[in-house]
Amino acid sequence: MENLFFTKKLMLKNRNELSKLNESKIIKFHQILEDKKHHIWIYQSRNLNNIISFLDYDSGKENISAIVKELQSKAKQVSTNNSQYIKKHILKVFNNFNWISIQNLENLKFQINLKEKTHRIDFQLLMETLKKLGINSF
Repeated sequence: MENLFFTKKLMLKNRNELSKLNESKIIKFHQILEDKKHHIWIYQSRNLNNIISFLDYDSGKENISAIVKELQSKAKQVSTNNSQYIKKHILKVFNNFNWISIQNLENLKFQINLKEKTHRIDFQLLMETLKKLGINSF
């Protein structure tokens, strides 16, 4: 995209899109730096007694779908084995949610930390995502 600014042709529409994209990234970065709640969440996610939980199934499904979509996009850019890249990284996400504990990432071995009875929505989202991506939960 940097070539947009060094070409002799006027590509105003493309330059405008690039400018808006860069602006949104700068704004998001600033919000993260200024958001004290963000820092609290980072700290809490490192505490294995806490989990990230969704208030309802639909918002959880929407968020996880967005994460998977982002991983699919990233996999196309950086990996020759897209499926394996996505599987490993979604496990990392679930590990950061404290929903699972990764035992061996290369072999996709993990232990589920969620209890189905107490975290019904999150457990359902986890199991659906694992099944959809073809990850065995043993």
